[in-house]
Amino acid sequence: MPTTAMNLRSGWDELMAEHAASCQRVHPVKDVGPECMDRFRNLLAKISYHDWSVRVHDRDAVALMQLCTVMPDVATGGPMENNSRLLPLCPAMSDGFIIDLAFELIKEFELHEAAEHFRVDGVRLYYPHDPSGRPLREVRSMRSMPPLRASIQG
Repeated sequence: MPTTAMNLRSGWDELMAEHAASCQRVHPVKDVGPECMDRFRNLLAKISYHDWSVRVHDRDAVALMQLCTVMPDVATGGPMENNSRLLPLCPAMSDGFIIDLAFELIKEFELHEAAEHFRVDGVRLYYPHDPSGRPLREVRSMRSMPPLRASIQG
């Protein structure tokens, strides 16, 4: 049976579930302390991918990881700050786990951007936002659409 959606997910949510199942702490962990925040910042500062950065924010005493970059706006072409979702970090996460989590966050960000920039005959077929502008983790598949010629002719 053909699917009607293209998956833009990466594996960060599975990693987070794996961690939560094996960790004794209540999540999200609050008040991780300055030493732990420094550990997170130092570790994530070592990651290089394009000209992007992986940052740690302290919001309501919770350490949050986020991918940050400036890239051309898909509509205007002008530069815009673009940030990924925020993922909570836990002091019990190993350095390797956090690096895997950052990689999964980058994968999801790239899949989203691919959906925004992918075109056929100049027409964007996959729009990875709901009507309010919130990012989607799935887009409509073209497999269930009418023949391509009819889909892209206006």
